[in-house]
Amino acid sequence: MQSFRLLAIAVIILAAATFALAPLRSIAEPPPRVLADIAPVHSLAAQVMAGTGRPDLLLGRGADPHHFQLRPSQARVIKEADLIFMIGPELTPWLDEVLRRLGAGERAVSLLHAQGTLLLKAGGGERAGPDPHAWLDPRNAGVWVDHMAQGLARVDPERRATFAANAAGAKTRLAELESAVAARLAALGDTPVIVQHQGYAYFARRFSINIVAAISDSAAHPPGARHMRSLREMIESGKVACIFTEEGRDPGLGESLAAGTDAALLPLPDPVGSAIPPGPDHYEALLLALADAFAACAGAAGKPE
Repeated sequence: MQSFRLLAIAVIILAAATFALAPLRSIAEPPPRVLADIAPVHSLAAQVMAGTGRPDLLLGRGADPHHFQLRPSQARVIKEADLIFMIGPELTPWLDEVLRRLGAGERAVSLLHAQGTLLLKAGGGERAGPDPHAWLDPRNAGVWVDHMAQGLARVDPERRATFAANAAGAKTRLAELESAVAARLAALGDTPVIVQHQGYAYFARRFSINIVAAISDSAAHPPGARHMRSLREMIESGKVACIFTEEGRDPGLGESLAAGTDAALLPLPDPVGSAIPPGPDHYEALLLALADAFAACAGAAGKPE
């Protein structure tokens, strides 16, 4: 009889302990595996996931999002991800095919096509698709962190409140960032500038930067001789204060356009911020670096090389 009582007590204690630990086990469930395509998207996702886990970054520093050769280890990360945040096939056309092949398409969120995103058309007329560099408008980033919180809540409903609170905090931070960027650019006014390629239109629209031309349509396509002559004539006529060459790319075309003119030749961070370490602070650092680079034209305009 005594042994029966001891057994019964042990069963009751075990059941109570199991019941008490059940919520703890639920809380201790690992966060979802999240993958972001480029560093600015990774930065926003990291802010929304703060305190719960860290997203993985697919395209690290120096990787070209337009043309990329996927490694087997990266394919595994894609296949194992619970959620994938990406700009869209307009930026990474190769990734769309990879997602289909790996059966990960349904787990991908295309931010460029998220409701509320403010879009610009890419160069090429009325039939052109959207310009994919939409992350350079901080108001788009504000829309996206809400979509990220919603997507994360679907795969991890236990942390829904945390994701929502983090998204709200990120939006406050983005509003402050927009004000800081505008303040740094105030002295630039409507100074006319040329950029190396058409990847800065969203930033220019949001902060009223007067980009009068781009040396090339994209980072991958060099300009023709006729276009270069047209740019040179514009510069020689005094209608351009600064020519921006993209950091990490050959500045030769910009140098040839600026040679012998009063246009200043200045460096500009690339739209993805390849030189900026990835992480939750990357997005803010990128936009402030762009603001400082464009603002430098206010002091350099009219000074010969």
